[in-house]
Amino acid sequence: MSDPAESLGHFRQFVASRRGVEAYVEPATRITSTTVVLIAHDGEWTRRAYPAKLAAELGPTLGIPALPPSGSRALPRASYRVTAMRL
Repeated sequence: MSDPAESLGHFRQFVASRRGVEAYVEPATRITSTTVVLIAHDGEWTRRAYPAKLAAELGPTLGIPALPPSGSRALPRASYRVTAMRL
């Protein structure tokens, strides 16, 4: 897993340089650790491994909407906009 401080710095830079960013926390699986995906209004995204305990507070920390790993497969609104643009 990457350094959480380094990932947080990357996330802060991503949020500061794009608009309409939303976060989605992807739960850990047998193959991958917990990851966070940030999606901007235009569909640009970034993903980093991030500790589950810290991921739960990432949205408020960055001041953006975030969907927790609640077991649902819902995606951030930005991903739906990108999908609609591709249709």
